[in-house]
Amino acid sequence: MLKPFMLICAGLVIGYYAGFSDAQDHTENVGARIIHRVGGDNRERVSTDVDKQMEHAEKP
Repeated sequence: MLKPFMLICAGLVIGYYAGFSDAQDHTENVGARIIHRVGGDNRERVSTDVDKQMEHAEKP
């Protein structure tokens, strides 16, 4: 019972220090950085601007 408790405590301490150092290096949080990285070039193709899509479809 003591071993799992100590592993959980060690994981929390390591995660806290990793998150703290990450916060010192970056102004955006991890979630926002991942979303920007994953979106990348595909973000323009999945646009929800209907007018822009219609203009693009009308051009030859």
